[in-house]
Amino acid sequence: MRWWSKLIVILAIALAGYTFYLGMWNWRDARRETRQALRKSQAAVNKAAGVKRQPDSGSLEFARQCRSNLQAIETAKRKFAQESGRVAGNVTWEEIMPYLPQKGPLACPSVGKYTLNPLGTVCSCSIGANYGHGTDDDHIIQGF
Repeated sequence: MRWWSKLIVILAIALAGYTFYLGMWNWRDARRETRQALRKSQAAVNKAAGVKRQPDSGSLEFARQCRSNLQAIETAKRKFAQESGRVAGNVTWEEIMPYLPQKGPLACPSVGKYTLNPLGTVCSCSIGANYGHGTDDDHIIQGF
């Protein structure tokens, strides 16, 4: 990097710092503008890739639906284990499909992926928990 390009970078940083100092630009505005720019760029990428909608994984309703799906999957696993006499081992979607309340595999509304896990281990969603913001928006079931 040449000396004059380093000087330009230093001047740009100094100017940004000075505008924050004078109050002409504040951190809240900078964060909001950054978020808006990120949302617009993500929307453009999704549109170009053909993705119609990317749900918000923090949505309480989506998390509730996901937990309900996980409970239905776990109930189906237990019914299958009881009827087949198995107490351990892996299960497949085909094996538990007859025990699910709806036809076809369940899907996480936040585009997470479900993992069945072996019998005796609770099934899981790839979104999981957020660790620190309460459990209302977690995509896990505990004590089931």
